[in-house]
Amino acid sequence: MKHNIGRNTILLIVIIALYDHFVLNIAEKMFCEVYFDIAKRPLYKCNEKCLGVNAVGMPSGHLQSLTLILIILFHYRFISLPLCFGLIFIASLHRVLIHKNTHFQVLAGIILGCICSSIYIIQGFVKGMVLMFALTFLTILLIIYKIESEINKPIPVWVDTEMYPDIQAKRKTTFIMKFIFILSNFYLKGPTFISWKTLEDQLDILIEKLKEVPNVDLIVGIKTGGAIISDYVSKKLQLPNNKIKLSRTEYNCNKKLHHTIDVVYKKAILQDLGDYSICEGIPEDIEGKRIILIDETIDTGKTMVEAMKYLMNDKKAALVVPACISLSENKRRLDFNFIYTMHKTVNTWPWGHDN
Repeated sequence: MKHNIGRNTILLIVIIALYDHFVLNIAEKMFCEVYFDIAKRPLYKCNEKCLGVNAVGMPSGHLQSLTLILIILFHYRFISLPLCFGLIFIASLHRVLIHKNTHFQVLAGIILGCICSSIYIIQGFVKGMVLMFALTFLTILLIIYKIESEINKPIPVWVDTEMYPDIQAKRKTTFIMKFIFILSNFYLKGPTFISWKTLEDQLDILIEKLKEVPNVDLIVGIKTGGAIISDYVSKKLQLPNNKIKLSRTEYNCNKKLHHTIDVVYKKAILQDLGDYSICEGIPEDIEGKRIILIDETIDTGKTMVEAMKYLMNDKKAALVVPACISLSENKRRLDFNFIYTMHKTVNTWPWGHDN
């Protein structure tokens, strides 16, 4: 009987540790990112202030989860107190020495691990888990609140007024969709939100790379996000700017908000990239032009490929160079060359949740 109780307890501890590491800690990291500008992977706003640390994020997930496990194991007399402290110290020293966390990140992880383990010990596993669910939910609500306050700030003057209706529509995303978008970052683990200022910094980096492309005649942005940032690029490079819009054929150029989840499901689960139609093209003649084609994100690459086909085959452009800010980490095996600045998918852009 005692053996069965022991096995069940170990199983519960494993479940608790997994939840702590892959859910609660990620929510904590996103919270610290949006409120205190403490970056997660990738180091898109880290630079020299990270002092060589390869994995940033507050608090250290490894130390938080390890501390949680070890204290609970000590409480149930699976390990001794010296062993508990010794393992935490060794793990802390290891994370710092291999430059995976700073001292402060490690300390924060240990403190939160102690707090979480105390909750489980005092309240029991079931009530403790309920409290952790509630804490995660509250953290997500606070993240959404902070992002909303940033999204509703004034639109920069460089954005074409033609894009204002699209931006206003994205600002009206329903709460449940906002919640789902934030939840998606538990899997993507990219930048939770970037402000207009951070976007401009990334665009400046992109522009320096685009200056290496010779004899460019035209900038083309893919609606919506790519069309917004193409305004900035075209003004900086002093080049004409056009916008195009593509949509999955089944939506008949009338994509609704709920279609966003449908697209994610079809791409991620069904591996169905779909067929695309050109909803808004370029009316003028651009035959023989050298074009930089911009979108905010390259995920599967399907939208970019279809836009390139349109410009090369239908509009007879001489050259199309695809560029973006955000490149999905697991989509680097694309069969065309592109220019980008960030190695992760941005969860929420400054113009809204629905991208």
